[in-house]
Amino acid sequence: MSERHLERALQYRSCTPEEAADFRPSEYVQLLDGYFGERLQELLYRAGLQRNCPFALCAVGSYGRRNPSVFSDVELVLVYPGKLPAESLDFAPQLFAPLWDRGFEVRHAFRSYREILSESRKDFRVFTSLLDLRFIGGSEEIFEEFCEQFQTKVLKKKHRAFLSFVKKNVGTRRRRSGSAAERVEPDLKESVGGLRDVQQLRWLGQVFYGAGSFEGLTECGALDAESRRVLEEQWAFLSHTRQVLHTLNGARQDVLRREDIPAVAGALGFEDGQGKADQLAFMGRLSQAFVAIQAARETFSRQLPNAEGEIPARTSIAPGVELSGDELFLGEEKTLESPEDVLWLFGVSAREGVLLAWPTQREVISRSADWKDVLTGAPEALELFRNILQAGNAEDTLVQMMETGFLGVCIPELAAVQYRVPTMQEHVFTSGRHCLATLHLLAQAEKRAPEAFKEEQRRCGQEETVLLAALLHAIGPGDANQGAEDTVEQLLERWKMPREQAEDILFLVTRRTVLLDVARHRDTNDESEIARCAALIGSPERLDRLYLFTWAHARATSPKLWTRSIAQHVADLVAKVRRMLESGGEKAAGLGNELLDKRRRLYEALEKQSGEELAQDMLEAVPARYILSVELPDILRHAEMLQKLKAAVEQDQRIKPGGRGGAGVIVRDLRFDSLEDEWEFCVAAQYSPDFAAAVSGVMALMEIPVQSAVSFVWRNGSVLHIFRMKSLPESMPRDELFSRVEISLRSALTGRLALDTHLESDIPEPCSGKDAETGVELGVDNDDSAFHTVLEMNAPFRRGLMYLCARVFRDMGMDLVFSRVRRQAGRCRMEYFVRESGKRIEAKNRLDDVRKRLFAMTLGE
Repeated sequence: MSERHLERALQYRSCTPEEAADFRPSEYVQLLDGYFGERLQELLYRAGLQRNCPFALCAVGSYGRRNPSVFSDVELVLVYPGKLPAESLDFAPQLFAPLWDRGFEVRHAFRSYREILSESRKDFRVFTSLLDLRFIGGSEEIFEEFCEQFQTKVLKKKHRAFLSFVKKNVGTRRRRSGSAAERVEPDLKESVGGLRDVQQLRWLGQVFYGAGSFEGLTECGALDAESRRVLEEQWAFLSHTRQVLHTLNGARQDVLRREDIPAVAGALGFEDGQGKADQLAFMGRLSQAFVAIQAARETFSRQLPNAEGEIPARTSIAPGVELSGDELFLGEEKTLESPEDVLWLFGVSAREGVLLAWPTQREVISRSADWKDVLTGAPEALELFRNILQAGNAEDTLVQMMETGFLGVCIPELAAVQYRVPTMQEHVFTSGRHCLATLHLLAQAEKRAPEAFKEEQRRCGQEETVLLAALLHAIGPGDANQGAEDTVEQLLERWKMPREQAEDILFLVTRRTVLLDVARHRDTNDESEIARCAALIGSPERLDRLYLFTWAHARATSPKLWTRSIAQHVADLVAKVRRMLESGGEKAAGLGNELLDKRRRLYEALEKQSGEELAQDMLEAVPARYILSVELPDILRHAEMLQKLKAAVEQDQRIKPGGRGGAGVIVRDLRFDSLEDEWEFCVAAQYSPDFAAAVSGVMALMEIPVQSAVSFVWRNGSVLHIFRMKSLPESMPRDELFSRVEISLRSALTGRLALDTHLESDIPEPCSGKDAETGVELGVDNDDSAFHTVLEMNAPFRRGLMYLCARVFRDMGMDLVFSRVRRQAGRCRMEYFVRESGKRIEAKNRLDDVRKRLFAMTLGE
């Protein structure tokens, strides 16, 4: 008969999440109590112990507190005064087997008075389990006797030690699980503000007042009626949420994972009016519960009586504001009549470094419901708010302003996104708390920023501009920068923020991910990426702010976004951007703005011509120097060539297995530039170290009089060479000439044409003697660029000179990423940007070697 209770209890496990929202723990506990009571009586009767039971069966844990989930462990302890009769040990299998058979998790222990009292003195986990002790069956006399011994021998001697344990435990939980109100994925039980806080408040009540229930605490005056009402309401909501989460997962799962939020919100009745779960409203309601529970536990623990039974005295620290237990209370006659009154109160909190007590918080919450957008058109209120930002403890005060809803009264746009779950998976905090976490790191940057940051960079964290950017950067629709920019701009206009400061705030809001994105996903040895960064940033001063902001924003997002490796990449990037900004000055800023403008116009034109996907791919690959030096119509023409090249390479790779496809594939284009009265020959191919030598060698072999040449290596592995000629050879038709150029170039690239052999006898001898030595100028520059070694050469012109130079770089294993050649008045000016192993050439012996080889080539040695 007793097992009928278990069958009914088991039905709770098969309910839907919506049904679980109405779960009543008391009914579930009654069923378990009914089973244990009846089953124990049956067993005692069989053993002949019904009149003289030698033990008391007690519930502990959530079952003892009468607030279990249906997936919680059923925890019991069998207590006995001396030695337990041997026949009593046989009770356990018979008592618990029906639960085990039905899938219940049962944890039980047999303990004598002496054993359990000794353990409770040493281990507060055992101590707290005894605070939850509840009689289930057996000898009620033994139960009462044990409780009296625990009270006199242990509990009365552990007041202050237990309070210290609770405080230490809160700190441990904060480090492990964080504050529940700030987390995207809170632990409903163990995060600070979770159900564990309710348990600890009741434990403290039992230890200090002898009352472990809300009702008992109210009766003894330790908890006022309103506090009890709010606590019971928030506790019930949190318990229902946990029950729904457990039911949804079919197991004891206390961490509310982001993928579970919609289902839990829907089961609890949070809908957006369109049949979907209102996640924002649910997260707001959940945060309200966390905040109230955490605040109640903190204030309750700070107002506990000392050894003499006295609660902390109150000391006036400002008109109508009193300090007690390191918290602020309102005096009896103090009221909060206006937003300015509340801002003044929070100003006292920030200045003194002391937070508001829970009753004071509730007063702010009730008043905040009457106000909206209190900083707009209110210079005094705005000044008070800005004073809070500049106070030494602003970050903690702002957290409490957010928790009470008053920060949303000041900044409605922030209230709209405060509880939003960011779409980016790495985010640890909800959007509002992410803003405050960023601000907290910035405010503490002088002490907490890594050693890589210079002192002047650390000090940026105290600037109002930087703090406001941190506070506002997540507002706006979605996670998009553009939405944030528009919303923040409108907000700053309402506040009548000075234009220059508003622009600096908007800069940090919209560019906050630039450094991290480039450092993580781009080639920071690519000068065009650094140029783009420099253009976006504009000045060394802005770079300092953005660098610190990037660190704080990344750390506040997730520890995974600021590892030692990422930090080093960002530091290297910042150093390169700073060098470009400081060396280029206004000129660099002007070129940067020109680059951004041309990139925008190029994207629009490419999108119109070839679609969004190709436009994005091209913009990702195009070098900055190419954009700045080539006109838009020519870029579009080259884009078509590169499309054809890509298709031709893919076709060749399908035909030729084993990775041989693509070698020797080229796309060419010849046109006459009537404006310059010149011929332009453009050739595109996949980059290879010998391509520059091959194409310049073929042009020399075909005796084409190149007037100028320029080459660009793209980030997608393509290379583009552009040759200009005043005239073409008349020995054969143009089409036949360049058809032969194409055939020869393909042969050279695939090893079927040995250019060195063919050109050795055709290239004229260089000038010699004193005229040659004085006629050749060669400069090697490693200061002009952090990314390439720049070689500049001015020498008497002769056919094949470009080929010979390119051959030097090829033979030395160097990459030629950009070249520019110009023939004029019998001389040839050449500029080469070369790299080795992806970097500029740093070794002095290598620089000397390349210099010697170029001289030797020019002099024919």
